Amino acid sequence: MSDYRVTFKVTNARIKRAMAAAGFESVAELCRVSGLQDSSVGELINLKVPARKQNGEWRNLAIQLADVLNCMPEDLFSTQQQIAGLKKTVAERDFEEDAIQGFLESHSEPLMIPFDFVAHSEAVNKLEDFLGMLTPRERTVLELRYGLGGEREQMLDEICKKIGGVSKERVRQIEAKAIRKLKTRMGNDHADFSSFLSGQREPP
Repeated sequence: MSDYRVTFKVTNARIKRAMAAAGFESVAELCRVSGLQDSSVGELINLKVPARKQNGEWRNLAIQLADVLNCMPEDLFSTQQQIAGLKKTVAERDFEEDAIQGFLESHSEPLMIPFDFVAHSEAVNKLEDFLGMLTPRERTVLELRYGLGGEREQMLDEICKKIGGVSKERVRQIEAKAIRKLKTRMGNDHADFSSFLSGQREPP
């Protein structure tokens, strides 16, 4: 059983660095000085919306923010951030005692967060949509088995108890059927899905 739960939040690091360079310690301070709307700036920083409109033009707020931070809009947003927002920007991961100590003592090692959050954000967004096509039981098994939707990865015994009165073998069958469904319905995107699952820690 895990001892610690860590919450990860993904934000726009370029904007955060530009704010620090300009002497702003918070979004509230930046908005107070510039007159920009706090909630709208927050949407850009938290990657809820892309920096460009559907027609490819910059959002007015992105241009205004760049002016305040004395840079170009291109300096504040990566190519992906310019054209697409993220559906999920928060994830959780459970750690054992020894693992959390190692994480706190050294940030030099790469950290595997749930569903490889940043590198596969697009695959995750697509996966969220396709999970809705599964039966409630199939979706629950995958969420518990692979730590999706904010759930932690769980052992087969735990899953059997949660979905009620089924064997480990039955859980494996439900899992296999759900994965086959997803691969079929995701079509050309199923390579991303397979890559995503292969990166997960396989529960015992």
